[in-house]
Amino acid sequence: MKKLLLPIVIILSLLILVACKDEYEPQKSTKEESRVVATVTVEGERYDIKYELYRALFLSNKAAVDGGDESVWSGENKDEYIDRINEIIFERAAEIYAVISLGRELGIDAYSKEIDEQIRELVRVGVEGNGADIEGHGSYDKYLEALKKQGLNYSVHDLLYRYSIVLTKIEEYYKGTEDKALGRLPGDIEIKREDVKAYYESDDCARIFHIYFEDGKSIYPMSTYKAGLEGKSDDLSAALYIIQNAPHIVYTDLLLDEGVTGIMLGRYTLDLRAYSEYTAAAFSLAAGSVSDVITVTDGTKVNYLIYKLDKDSEHFDRCFDSVLNSYIDNEIGKSVSTIKGTLLSSLTKKDAYGDISHKDISMD
Repeated sequence: MKKLLLPIVIILSLLILVACKDEYEPQKSTKEESRVVATVTVEGERYDIKYELYRALFLSNKAAVDGGDESVWSGENKDEYIDRINEIIFERAAEIYAVISLGRELGIDAYSKEIDEQIRELVRVGVEGNGADIEGHGSYDKYLEALKKQGLNYSVHDLLYRYSIVLTKIEEYYKGTEDKALGRLPGDIEIKREDVKAYYESDDCARIFHIYFEDGKSIYPMSTYKAGLEGKSDDLSAALYIIQNAPHIVYTDLLLDEGVTGIMLGRYTLDLRAYSEYTAAAFSLAAGSVSDVITVTDGTKVNYLIYKLDKDSEHFDRCFDSVLNSYIDNEIGKSVSTIKGTLLSSLTKKDAYGDISHKDISMD
């Protein structure tokens, strides 16, 4: 399960917007789209939140706030709803720029020629396909229309690609890359085993199992699974119970080399807006106990039960690579969270924000 900072990237995967020949020229935003509605600042760098990004984030999150009742945006309690969605919008915008800022700290330029080329190739494939698993939209006009149907314009889709590419490069900076000829190549920094061990033993690291089903997809009520897990006397029995009753769970998250493994979860690994309850449960449970049912809405509704495992030296040594990956993901998440907090504390709304009519925001 990997959910590090991914909800924004999901917007991209919906389109398979993957560009470019000269005929696929970047499209300029309109004057209205380019209006700066707010700014955020960190380390002397200012980032503009333009109306086009605000609109895209509004449209992708409005249903979660209004529950499908669009009248709330013009009703007597509209300010309450606007405050709620603004919290989401500005947090998401700050997350995008936090990743770009962290990349900048690490020498990764979101606006480098290399990344420009990557985006052009992604657009080309989005239009033409790749001759294999991506069909493409067939024409540039259809490609741009697909963006519009998702509430995006070219500039926002370009920004989201830069966010996604920089995040990947940050992970490669820490974890290294896989080369077909040379195998695993190390990252740009040396990670000390004692630092990983300190993380493993800290309150920022939890070792868990989970069982999950998409909403309405479980064969039995989740309470049945909770009772089944609570009735197990040891971790191995719990792992075997999950394997027998939830075969979609990744096997190596449960058992490896005839030993119990578990998922390594960092306090800053998951998107905290979608997974706040999940993360809180994982860190508050005692070893050997089971959480209540946790419903996570991240595109779809998924019901989880978490079983907490203890941590010990034998597991650390046997599953070091898993712990190392968790350590890196947590370090990245913590860095992004810190920068995001600074950006949000600096947020300043501009005059153009006052011109926004939330009831009139649409795909058009």
